Amino acid sequence: MEASTVTPDAELRARRIRRYDFRHPDKIGKDQMRELEALYQHVGRLFSSYLSGRARIAVEVSVKNLEQMTYEKYLEGLPSPGIYASVQANPLQGNWLLFMDGVTGFILLDRLFGGRGDSPEEVRSLTEIEQTVANKFLMDLCHSLAEAWRGVVKIEPEIKATASNPIFLQIAGPSDAIVVARMRVSIRGYEGGVEVCMPYASLRNVISRLSPQWAGVDQKTRDFGFMEAILTSLLDAPFEVKVVIGEGRMSLADLYTLRAGDVICLERRAEEPVEVLVEGKPLFLGRPCRVGRTLSVLVTGFPEGNTRVCSGGS
Repeated sequence: MEASTVTPDAELRARRIRRYDFRHPDKIGKDQMRELEALYQHVGRLFSSYLSGRARIAVEVSVKNLEQMTYEKYLEGLPSPGIYASVQANPLQGNWLLFMDGVTGFILLDRLFGGRGDSPEEVRSLTEIEQTVANKFLMDLCHSLAEAWRGVVKIEPEIKATASNPIFLQIAGPSDAIVVARMRVSIRGYEGGVEVCMPYASLRNVISRLSPQWAGVDQKTRDFGFMEAILTSLLDAPFEVKVVIGEGRMSLADLYTLRAGDVICLERRAEEPVEVLVEGKPLFLGRPCRVGRTLSVLVTGFPEGNTRVCSGGS
């Protein structure tokens, strides 16, 4: 048998060599990635409430996965056209990239423009007016990020630029490491996606805070911002309000002979309060009055058996 030609020094060097995939750089540990995933689950809940309130339709946002890779590899998998925004997450260094797929964007735009929220026949670049409206739900995502990251670092995301192609929003070098958080968006039977791309250079100084700070926050504290966002969205939701002055019955013959100047008697006494209906439900009692030249109703109480709808005001 021939003697081995491998020297002890060469064998020692071989043991020290380990494979490293430069296209999948793992700069953040598994424990911290798990904490990031928990943080973005919170982002998803917040963003879901923002979108549901703004579009007045059920929208569900949940985390799909988090992944580390190079910026070049990330760009290879992005569609064009899409809805992209470069965001400066002050005081963190550099910019983040926000992405929403075009179909989800057009469904939301259709709702905001008064439509049913149907899927588009084709995905195209946004017009100037559409981009202005789309910036509203991009800002909703920024608010969700700020609220969720508050337990780690207080950030103030600000949209710096928007585009339909990510190559126009260069936030990192091709070989720079990034972390991408992918979230699925379910709306009217369609499942789309929203992504947040964060360069590692932006997270380097705060990533060590994830484990002790985020893990130490109990679920009630985490959900406080979520409930606050839901309330904020509901406060902006429009409701139909009607006032029922009274009701009456009359025969077809009387209805046929009605002329201008005739008086219709209602089945309500003049001193009785009128009902104020909110979305068809009687929630208040009131008395007709006038404010300037506008016919109005002074709220005087609540229907019997109904409690107050809010804790403040009368």
